[in-house]
Amino acid sequence: MAKGNPGPAGYRGVARDYNVRIVSAVALPLGTQTNHFSEAKATYIGLKMASHRGFKKVWLESELLNIINYLNKKSPPSWTINHLMKEGFETMTKFEAIKNSHVLRECNRPADHMANLSVVRDDEKWWQEEDSFSFQLWELARNDAENLSSLEY
Repeated sequence: MAKGNPGPAGYRGVARDYNVRIVSAVALPLGTQTNHFSEAKATYIGLKMASHRGFKKVWLESELLNIINYLNKKSPPSWTINHLMKEGFETMTKFEAIKNSHVLRECNRPADHMANLSVVRDDEKWWQEEDSFSFQLWELARNDAENLSSLEY
């Protein structure tokens, strides 16, 4: 996420388990960057985090459709993020299954909350334990979980 394009930027991520429960979250400032770069960086870090945590099946969501198109090999990445996407592709081979999909910011409130934190913070922050997540993050996640559970597939 960047406030402006380019502008003060940060990457963020929220990892959930199969019950939509948050298991990890991250916020890190990136200085002045574009939305495209910050979303690519978040994607790269998210894939690395999932691999490091031993996840076997991953569903990655991005607010930028371009990032999803790169991951799904529908279009080549721009030169500014090519190195991040190349490493992301390599990491994707470690999973048994991976799904990449586009999500609107309005439907991704926990990650949007983390994005806003990443832009105003001047240090990296990882939340790995349930009791360390903010009340606001829990509420946003709970609301998302309720909305997701009401969907029929």
